[in-house]
Amino acid sequence: MPETIPILLLTFGALYTSHKLFTFWKAIGAIDHLPGYRVAFHDDSLVLILTRIPGIAPGFNYLFLDKYTTRYTKWDVTSMVSMFPNVVTSLAVADADTAKHILSDRTLFPKPLAQMKFLTFFGNNIGTVNGEEWKRHRKISAPTFSDRNNRLVWDETILIMESLFSDVWKNKDVVSVDHFVDLTLAIAIFVISVAGFGKKVSWLNDTIIPDGHKMTFKDSLHITCTDVIFKLLFPDWILDHGTRRMKNTRIAFDEMKVYMSEMIQDRRLSDKVERHDLLSALMNAHSDDLSDSYLSDSELMGSI
Repeated sequence: MPETIPILLLTFGALYTSHKLFTFWKAIGAIDHLPGYRVAFHDDSLVLILTRIPGIAPGFNYLFLDKYTTRYTKWDVTSMVSMFPNVVTSLAVADADTAKHILSDRTLFPKPLAQMKFLTFFGNNIGTVNGEEWKRHRKISAPTFSDRNNRLVWDETILIMESLFSDVWKNKDVVSVDHFVDLTLAIAIFVISVAGFGKKVSWLNDTIIPDGHKMTFKDSLHITCTDVIFKLLFPDWILDHGTRRMKNTRIAFDEMKVYMSEMIQDRRLSDKVERHDLLSALMNAHSDDLSDSYLSDSELMGSI
């Protein structure tokens, strides 16, 4: 009996290898042997974090680095066929007309929804659905990006900058900024808050946490925008036991969901007031048609 174990293992290994090689060669034949990369691991494998290894992994950002300089990338369309964990074939397109056709034909080239799950933190949106669902989302979402919303963004940006000059910089002739990105990021988040949610935030310290919350809206929005990478990379149970920054990311996303839910319920129950922020526009579109063209609360939050 013990002597048969190595034989069984060798037999299994030979069958597995033969099956992989056959599937790999069949995949190459399916694209008519289009020139490209033939590797063990696909370009989204963790092997990319290491380095480029010919025949094993293409390396990080390989298409940008190679451009048209290698025998694999001489063409406007190049291929990659990888073997592990499953045989995967992908095509990279560098022709504008072809790319336009792929992006515009949603029937022949539907979005890979499995790769869009990272956009569904709060609910589905136009970027995470296909077919009839995409048409429904587009019918409701497209009209919300109007001249009135653009005007709101412009007007509120002026007010935000005026507040920066008067309340933070005190109208000084010369100011010092340690890291300019921190400033521009704050401006962008303030604009998102008012144009997206209809909620104004201030440059002044906002430390009062409302009842039933663990974080202010301003802080939760800021962390949601800046530390989204943690939410993308780690499940909630790891965030709960990670660093302070990771824990705050989990709290911020939970708080944003609660804040948005409260905004939706508040506007649904209050008297109608003309608003031009995206959330109000989506809710108005939602209430205009009570057939199948509506967004659920989670879809409203996901769309924002």
